[in-house]
Amino acid sequence: MAKGDLKNFPIDPMTLEVELTLRVFPSYSDTAPYDCPKTKQILEEAWKVLETRFVVDPKKPGSGKGGVLEANALVASGKPEHRKIVHDWVRSKNSPWGPGKDPDESLYLLARIGDAQSLAALKKAAEFKDPAECSSAVLGLSYSPNREADKILLDLAASDPKRAAIVGNHAVRRMAIGPKGFGDISNAQAVAFADALLNFNLSDDVVVYLGMIPDARAMNSLLFCLKKGYTRAAESLVACAEGLNNLPPADAKIAATALQGVIEYIEVTRLRGGIKAHMDKDDNYTAWKALQARAGKALLKFHKPETAPIPTFDTLDLDR
Repeated sequence: MAKGDLKNFPIDPMTLEVELTLRVFPSYSDTAPYDCPKTKQILEEAWKVLETRFVVDPKKPGSGKGGVLEANALVASGKPEHRKIVHDWVRSKNSPWGPGKDPDESLYLLARIGDAQSLAALKKAAEFKDPAECSSAVLGLSYSPNREADKILLDLAASDPKRAAIVGNHAVRRMAIGPKGFGDISNAQAVAFADALLNFNLSDDVVVYLGMIPDARAMNSLLFCLKKGYTRAAESLVACAEGLNNLPPADAKIAATALQGVIEYIEVTRLRGGIKAHMDKDDNYTAWKALQARAGKALLKFHKPETAPIPTFDTLDLDR
């Protein structure tokens, strides 16, 4: 129809009433996407759609091919049935990985599946002499919801310094990830893993993270690092102490002893002799002096001056 023909062929206006039945979702909660019924319903239905991508139907050529993004989304749900779907897919002919292909994605998925067979495959990959292959396997293991991955990583760290360094680069995730995802791990579990790893590698990330764990035992771990000469641990130890309050007597004793240690360390290694003995710009005398003052202030929370002296605490000739 040429332009302007509407004048010759006018369209009469027409009004139609149409009734549509729409599904009603609940409203988003104030805490969305957490603790939100609407978000949960949307996720459940999205997962059902994703599940169909992995179903092989002999009557539908090309079915069951799944996909890397789809697989990641399913294992992220934490549901055992989803891990089973991805477990079978990774080992099927539809898997996109084969010899010579980039292993990172496949190893990550195996770790997220987290069953005994998957962890055994990751352990075997991590034991390869090729550092790149070992690093990919360690990266995957660091994300595993299965706590058995801890032992594999610690055994690798104990095997030789190079592997220990690789494990140290990814170890902090083991202090944050539990069976149900991030945060599903106790402070005691996180500190226990750190204590075991620090015997083989003084990971900077682990030292920093320990300073953010509100647990006196983390201070004990940091004091161990400090005694090994890892000076970065001093700042983390004091920061940890500053975040603690109202500790039970046993924990207060641990905290006080650790703070005693860091105060003595700073005095002996960084301040003794006064500012004239530490004039080099890299000595950071004033910064260490300030950190020692922070440690002393934190110590007052756990050991009051009027109480009995801390055993073995030496009277120091502190610089004024």
